[in-house]
Amino acid sequence: MAKKGRHRKGGRVTPKGTRPQSFRPHGDGDLRARHEPEPDLMRDVRRALADDHPMGLLALVSSLLAVVDPRRRSPFDRTAPQQAPSRDELLHTFLEVDRVETSALLATVGALRVDEVERRRIARALNERSHKLPAWLGGISRTEAYRTAEMTHALGDGDNVVVGVRLPTGEELAAVVYIDHNLGTVVKDAFVVPEPIADLLSFMRLRNDDRDTSFTDIPTADAKARIVDAIATGAITFPPFETDTWPACRPLVEWMVSLLPDGGHGYERPEWSDDDRRRLLARFFESSFAQGVDDPDRRDLLDQHCRPSIR
Repeated sequence: MAKKGRHRKGGRVTPKGTRPQSFRPHGDGDLRARHEPEPDLMRDVRRALADDHPMGLLALVSSLLAVVDPRRRSPFDRTAPQQAPSRDELLHTFLEVDRVETSALLATVGALRVDEVERRRIARALNERSHKLPAWLGGISRTEAYRTAEMTHALGDGDNVVVGVRLPTGEELAAVVYIDHNLGTVVKDAFVVPEPIADLLSFMRLRNDDRDTSFTDIPTADAKARIVDAIATGAITFPPFETDTWPACRPLVEWMVSLLPDGGHGYERPEWSDDDRRRLLARFFESSFAQGVDDPDRRDLLDQHCRPSIR
């Protein structure tokens, strides 16, 4: 578990300048006010439907689903009243109100949800309605996750894993997931942008001026294993990591990652024997990097804190 208290934003994290201004997560107060669909939510949905790109509606629904996600509730606070409706209550509200806006919300929830029972329930409700929805929503089940890459640093503090997907109607999304190794190999931040992964990676390279940073394509199955494991570990870390887009984009990221193939290799922490560690320490103190720091106290300190890297 992470140390108690609010997590600070330190180390190498996601390139904030690449995140979309249109991704505005909705807080608890917003969802409580919208448990019974009100004009503000309906206006947000209509505005998203009028957009040429699916990002607006996907981000909106992702933020709503994140608020009702039970993983966000503290396991240590059993007396606090429920601050938001449950997922079933939210879904019931959309099912009860027959409007094009709620149909769009239901269709998007059904697309982002991997639960087949819930998806069939939504499909039955939509079949009984006659609302015309965007073409991309009708074909979203055929979305393809076609490329994954990784931005790493020589020090190995953390990695940015990037996932690119393409909808059948041609629109593209790219997700950047920052996995912090110093804090337990957990997702510390993430965001999604409405652009091709190639354009995003080009922008990230342009903005990066650290020669110790590298960009490489990685197997799609490996990217899935790394992100899934890091999300699971982060979900049981307390207090949770929170940014202006995480975990608001978690449902959207998890949907994108679910499109990747299984069978990949996640991060591995090798087990080092005492002899392996002693040989590593000997190599370091024999190198030029140890000049001026080779004394018994520093040797003992390094011996106590020498740990295998995650790769």
